Amino acid sequence: MKHFIYRFLQANMIFCLRLYAMGQRKLNIIQAGANDGKSIDNMFRLITLPKSHAIVLEPVPHIFSQLQKNYAAYPQVRPMQIAVGDNDATSSLPFHYLKPVPGEPFLEMYNLWGSFSRQHLENFRGNVPNFDTLFCMEEVPCLTINALYKQSGFEQLNILATDTEGYDGKIIDSVDFEVVRPHIIWFEHIHIPKPELIPLLKKLKKAGYRCYSSGYDTLCVHHSNKWVDVLLRCIKFLHPNWYLPPNCSAELKAA
Repeated sequence: MKHFIYRFLQANMIFCLRLYAMGQRKLNIIQAGANDGKSIDNMFRLITLPKSHAIVLEPVPHIFSQLQKNYAAYPQVRPMQIAVGDNDATSSLPFHYLKPVPGEPFLEMYNLWGSFSRQHLENFRGNVPNFDTLFCMEEVPCLTINALYKQSGFEQLNILATDTEGYDGKIIDSVDFEVVRPHIIWFEHIHIPKPELIPLLKKLKKAGYRCYSSGYDTLCVHHSNKWVDVLLRCIKFLHPNWYLPPNCSAELKAA
């Protein structure tokens, strides 16, 4: 039942994104943690629309190679083999991931866990019998969202999407809304510690965003996109508890 509810609520988010996209003549997207572009990725259909122009980011070499192949037929999509950092002064950071090794079993789901945090990857050790053989750590180049936007040539950023295994909070918190103010921000919050998540949601609220959470992800809609917000409010009316992350209700309602 919990899985069904999660899928239903996430489908509402995707539905809202697609309706939003229908109302735009041009759709500019930055996606951090793009993986291979297709595996458990709800952004692929939006990114491949003819009206879309997207920068998709993935730091892991063997995954990035597949990302390039999956978007090879879409010249409006620019894959970049980098990670998103939270500080313009940092040009690279150590990244931890599992790497295919000839002769060793390797499941597709192993590609989903790469992270700046070694501990995050270690959490999956019990799921990987040959963890130590596959484990890899290397420095990867980084750019902030602010720097990426300046280099993008975009007049406006419509959608910022992140799925970075726990680093999402730092990425979103580092966005300078004087430089770039995305219409919609979609990030994975499930791995963000509560002491970090609550101040972030409060900051987004002050910046003019209304935030809706499904359990794993949070969709933030800027108040200038009123009709998308109206749709989300209708969904919230039908499902009053879906729009706040677990265990955060009291603090956020008091904000």
